[in-house]
Amino acid sequence: MPEDHSFRKMITAIRALGVQAVQLKLNCMTEDTLSKVTSNALCLPPRLVKSFCHILYSRTKGNALFFMQLLILLSREGLLYLDFRQKRWAWNEEKILSMKLPDNIAICLANSLGKLSAEVQIALNVLSTFGASAKLSHLELLENQLGIIIVEPLKEAAAEGCVTNSSGTFRFCHDRIQDVALELITGLDNRSNCLSFGRCLAKEALETSDNNMLFTGVDLINRAGPLAISVDEDYYNMARYNMEAGKRAMSMAAFDTAFLLFQSGISFLRDGHWQSFHPFSIEIFELACKSAAATGGRHIQGLMVLSNQVLKNARSFEDTVEVQLINLSLLSYTNGTEALQLGLAV
Repeated sequence: MPEDHSFRKMITAIRALGVQAVQLKLNCMTEDTLSKVTSNALCLPPRLVKSFCHILYSRTKGNALFFMQLLILLSREGLLYLDFRQKRWAWNEEKILSMKLPDNIAICLANSLGKLSAEVQIALNVLSTFGASAKLSHLELLENQLGIIIVEPLKEAAAEGCVTNSSGTFRFCHDRIQDVALELITGLDNRSNCLSFGRCLAKEALETSDNNMLFTGVDLINRAGPLAISVDEDYYNMARYNMEAGKRAMSMAAFDTAFLLFQSGISFLRDGHWQSFHPFSIEIFELACKSAAATGGRHIQGLMVLSNQVLKNARSFEDTVEVQLINLSLLSYTNGTEALQLGLAV
């Protein structure tokens, strides 16, 4: 506690009035002590509260104030409740593991991350690159492909109460912990990490038809952006991954998402792509136009810009057919005369 903390100021003011104030240092409880306290409070034998107490200890590290706050929160949220059928206290461990920590507990845990081992800090930094959570299968793939040790250190972090490990997913207990984890390792380029992890997941997803892995990988790639790329071939590959993700989004009728993915893919294309990757450029622009048209006019301006690019860079009539049909379809709802003229021209 800093010297200028309001509590210290209060103690100083009390003593200035001649009142004797005695400060007692309350150490954190051990897990065994916490188990005994919980057992007594819930009137249950220690064996029945063992796993519950392990969760409480991992979340509070034995801090008495945090322990009481967490019990009150669990009761308020209905996760610690009286089971009238069994005539005893009961709780939902799965939901407790996945719940968000109170801010003050999260800040305390976040401030202690620097005391963890280097391996755990690196693993937390990797997890933070994904965002609030990451699937175990995705992390295992990165371990195998990139040679990074992630899973075991994250299990250690879970034991410390920083993350949860439930239903095949590692998840930060609080966004404050996630923010600190992202800055844990100095000198690392998070943008470069996003690109490296995203490329690995997207490549594997195309071979296994794993949609969730592909969307996760492409999201990482797009967060890295074109500026993270240093190899010319990667520009085309990142655009291709976005196009494949967009196709799968369209197959799920997620047309807004598909349009954004196609646009992201186009952003990775370099100057001269109409000459170097003409068939690919035609395809991704056509798909972007189709997805924009399917959103009911929400992306009409983007559609016009994209379709004009296709018409401008087409090498043959066949290159323009799809875009012309899309434009014709839209005009038929808004301007019948212009639609008729365009149809006759096509």
